[in-house]
Amino acid sequence: MTTAIERQNLLMPEARLTGSRRFTEYFGDPRKMASVAVRVNKPEQRIFPEEMAFFDDRAKLVGGAMIAGLSTLGVNRKILGVGEALGFLGFYSAMTMVSKAQRWLVQARTGIPMDQRYLSPDNQSRWLFSDPRYLPLHLFSDEKMNKIADRLGVDKALKPEERRRITEEKIGQVAGQSMLWWMLIAGPATAALGSVIAHGLESPAKQGVGLLQRKYHESMLKMAQTPETRNAHLQKAVSAQVGEVAQARLSAWWDAFADGVSKHSGLSKAFTGPEIMKIPQDKFIDKLTEHFLALSRQGEQPSVQALGQYLTQQEQALAAMEKDVMRVLDANAIAPLQNVQKKYAAARINTARSTIGHYRALLEAVAPGQNPTRESLRSLLADSKLHTIERIMHANPQAAAKMAGGEGVFAAIRSAIGQGEYKRAEKILGDSLDHHLRGALGSALRKSMWRKRVMGAVMGAVALSSVAYTWMFMGRNTPRSHVKLLSASQMLGKYDQGDFTPEQAEFRRLEKMRETLGPMPPTGWKNNLKRMFQNNEAVIYALNIRTFGATDANRDGTITVGQENGTFLSSVRRLDELKAMGVNTLHLLPITAAGQVKRFGDAGSLYAIGDLLALNSQFDTPGNATNVFEEARTFINECHKRGINVMVDVPSVASIDLALRRPDLIATDKNGRALVPTTWSDIVNFQNNPALERYYHQFFDLMANKLGVDGFRVDVARSRTLDFWKRAIEQYPDKAWLGETYTYEAASPMPNINRDDPLQHLKVGFDSIYGQLHIFHEMRTAGEFLNYLLDANRMFKMAGGQGKSMIASFLTHDDPKTLMAHGGVINSNLVSGLMATIPFANPYIMDGFTTGDEKALDIFSYKDRPKGKHPEIGDYMTQMFNLRRAYGPILTNGLFIPLPVYDNPGDQVISFARQFGGRTLLVVANKDVNARSVGKIYIPTLAGNQTLTNLAPEYGRPSQFRVDPAAHAIDVSLGPGRFHVFEINTPQLPYYLRAYQ
Repeated sequence: MTTAIERQNLLMPEARLTGSRRFTEYFGDPRKMASVAVRVNKPEQRIFPEEMAFFDDRAKLVGGAMIAGLSTLGVNRKILGVGEALGFLGFYSAMTMVSKAQRWLVQARTGIPMDQRYLSPDNQSRWLFSDPRYLPLHLFSDEKMNKIADRLGVDKALKPEERRRITEEKIGQVAGQSMLWWMLIAGPATAALGSVIAHGLESPAKQGVGLLQRKYHESMLKMAQTPETRNAHLQKAVSAQVGEVAQARLSAWWDAFADGVSKHSGLSKAFTGPEIMKIPQDKFIDKLTEHFLALSRQGEQPSVQALGQYLTQQEQALAAMEKDVMRVLDANAIAPLQNVQKKYAAARINTARSTIGHYRALLEAVAPGQNPTRESLRSLLADSKLHTIERIMHANPQAAAKMAGGEGVFAAIRSAIGQGEYKRAEKILGDSLDHHLRGALGSALRKSMWRKRVMGAVMGAVALSSVAYTWMFMGRNTPRSHVKLLSASQMLGKYDQGDFTPEQAEFRRLEKMRETLGPMPPTGWKNNLKRMFQNNEAVIYALNIRTFGATDANRDGTITVGQENGTFLSSVRRLDELKAMGVNTLHLLPITAAGQVKRFGDAGSLYAIGDLLALNSQFDTPGNATNVFEEARTFINECHKRGINVMVDVPSVASIDLALRRPDLIATDKNGRALVPTTWSDIVNFQNNPALERYYHQFFDLMANKLGVDGFRVDVARSRTLDFWKRAIEQYPDKAWLGETYTYEAASPMPNINRDDPLQHLKVGFDSIYGQLHIFHEMRTAGEFLNYLLDANRMFKMAGGQGKSMIASFLTHDDPKTLMAHGGVINSNLVSGLMATIPFANPYIMDGFTTGDEKALDIFSYKDRPKGKHPEIGDYMTQMFNLRRAYGPILTNGLFIPLPVYDNPGDQVISFARQFGGRTLLVVANKDVNARSVGKIYIPTLAGNQTLTNLAPEYGRPSQFRVDPAAHAIDVSLGPGRFHVFEINTPQLPYYLRAYQ
């Protein structure tokens, strides 16, 4: 007989721990990225969403590495062509080191083997704690778990199974905290450490590449046979390498010199911010003039004296540098190039001396007693040392070009001198002092961004905060007390029914409940939801009772279970609010009991059903004499009194709780392990067998005949067979059936779940399916959106024609982001307009949409009801639904006629007509919520005297319209995300425009 832990382990995806990472695994990500890139361009290949998510993550990682590399070393800073490579290396090295350090720290504190990897059921190697949702802790022995429990401070007096359960929950908490903390520290720590690593590698990389180049040129010179070949290669080698040895030694001196001049002359304080480098030369010279004029008027002139002393020190340092450089060249340079390199090094050093001379001249001008005028000082700054450049031009053109400020400036000066135009040469020169001062400022500004002490401070702060957070917070909290998590053995013991089979025990409890509930009282309500679906008249509002009726009475930001969470009775008070909006149908997210073993969130997922034949006890109002079933009846009756239909959710998978209690319902592989959709750890798959069908039919009977619901919304319809749904629909033909099956998801996005087949689900009796409109923001053009509607219509025709529809679900409870994230209020209003006017569809709203709540609806935790800050969204939506009712037959069953739009850059103008009974509505909208869109809408039967009155409420930036009778068109200029409806005077539009009904 298996133990409770062994039985619970069978409900987890099969996995095994791995040893150390193989070297070849480091190349797995590029291979996988290449595979996705190739297959995505082949129509016959299938790409799953998680593969695209993987590709997107890695692409962003590469982009981050590029940014880090370019910003760390700068695109203008070359290390013989390997500067950017060092940036990449620094980024990846830092990322690896930071993550390793963080995992080691957590492991040192908790004893959890954070570096351990495992092989998942699909044979993918993963970090054990890379996904806090799935922690294969069943792979750990009891001995290992006890050691971790000791480090986490779990009470040793607890029973072994209880101690393991609490330890597993704490490990899950640590995994989540570790992932969160890694995300918080990854940015600053990786950037700082990557910069330090890249700069640390700069000098050895420069020397190493220079050595390789020298060896290469030596070997090539030895191989050259003829003088011509030898001279050609020699010239190439000179251009590639000359001066690099000197550059390596002098670069540090130039950086220090520029930084020192900026500091000692007061420039670093007078000129701040990188924008100073963008000032035009004349204005920059004026600012320099004012600065040095102010220095000349100071009594003691400390800055002038300090700069003079500094220049003397640099002259001495330069002399020592010259000896060192020449010694290195004598020892290491290629023999044929040695003289050339020494001349170039001497030129560089002469340039440095000349630069110091410029500053000496400037100091003499501002020395005590000189009293320079603004004009003389500006002249010195503007005309600096033209004769010096002219003198060394022929002897050392490189040095002259350096003094002039670059090859281009130098060439222009030489051309002017050659033509005898000295004034123009002076004007072109500007001043070399200006050039050097700009260089000094630029160097100081660049260096100040990446100083080692700043990077060290960042790394120190990250390290200290990581230690403090890990030691003080990780794994310290205890499980929330208001919901008791049951262990596997407790679950089995709780539902032990003696001699009865699990199924018999389930139905025995159900019969007892039915006896206490009694028959349905007559209400006079007539269920018309199926007809409303078929005629596109349903306006559906999806809600979670747990949050919809919640009230944070003490305003502490949390919901106290049993006091403030939503119940059936507390939700009644909001029904009039929904009725006023035009809502006529409710979609209740699962109202059955939620599983607690391995639960997500503090409440457990609504879709991890703990018992399909019991309602969630938390929806029962405390202190009320009636039970939760009677209160559910009351809620539904109150909906019916207001003319609101009620549709309940049909969950598709089992919680761990239910799987432990009813193993006969659970799908397993050949080894007896439960099949799990993707890596969700709180649910397992049902097995499609007669026992499961009986179980579901008891649920349908309970909802239809004991609660009086009007329809069923089926979660993940593909998880049950088509025959299963055919029999269920035939048993309840008067109920409306909405299937969660998507028009474009032909392939299953998750392991262990069947392929989606919306056409076949419609054929077996579903009245409506989900539209693919929740990815409206991913549709790039108006044409793509309209073509999608036409594709859906063709499928409805194939499924039986009139009466089949979709719901206009621009947002569902599965979406991680709300409509506010894709364009705010403007996007929400655009969606409201489209929901009210597109064909073959019933509008569908999620709780929170009408107030612009920016958070997705929570199905895992105890939350207050959604409270956005934009009630104007609900007002606009209400007016659009009023318009939908006013033009009922046109917008529910009228022809759908996409209209051509010309001169429409970007294809962002949505335009179509709805026509019925000789009346026509024109819908015009701008899909782009960020920019204006223009176009010409062609309507061949448009009347010449047509006036346009917008029937939709105004919002956002205005649009302009102009009727062009000669072209039978309307010129439009639409504000961002604007939506418009017009009634136009036009006879039946020609069939060649493709009218669809």
